[in-house]
Amino acid sequence: MITNNLTQNGVILKRNLSGRSDREMTVYYNLLNIIGDRMVKVPTSKITLVGSSEKDPQDGLKMAESVKKYLTSVFWIFCLN
Repeated sequence: MITNNLTQNGVILKRNLSGRSDREMTVYYNLLNIIGDRMVKVPTSKITLVGSSEKDPQDGLKMAESVKKYLTSVFWIFCLN
């Protein structure tokens, strides 16, 4: 989950609260950045976010909302809902 951002010299640093390794989180952010960049370059593109979690459906929904928040705040992508 992407939460609790820190700022250092104007750069947003992400806190790893997910329990995943730093390497996994780097890959995760790289994928999100590729998706966001491509969505900006192709404004008509659409994406459907579906969260999944071994815990429960609510945790999966939180994960999907976290990705939505990241894409909208970093790339200024407009959301329909």
